[in-house]
Amino acid sequence: MYSTYQQYQERGGKQPENVYLANAQKASELIDYYTMGRAASEETMKPQLSACECDLVDAVSTMRAFYSGVRSENNDGYSVSFGSAADFKTGIQTILKTHLTFPVDLLSLSGRAFV
Repeated sequence: MYSTYQQYQERGGKQPENVYLANAQKASELIDYYTMGRAASEETMKPQLSACECDLVDAVSTMRAFYSGVRSENNDGYSVSFGSAADFKTGIQTILKTHLTFPVDLLSLSGRAFV
């Protein structure tokens, strides 16, 4: 993993630590997938990787709810609706592009964008 629970809280994260740990592991796997494993060895990108993982933690939580088959929730007047799989993929890619392209572009391979 690229972040700690304390870093997650400092960035405004609200999930309890046990939920954070599960979602951070999934977020870390997404980062490794989209960077083809290059993120783990890039020392200059540690702050960006941490920020990216923290931002992905909440996205992963929302994504889990979507893939569980829940499309909308209503609880005592509070209503939440979820978007499509394409919307989630676009959102994840936006987070990755925001954090992992400077100073080293971890999302490109031979000058071509991977995402």
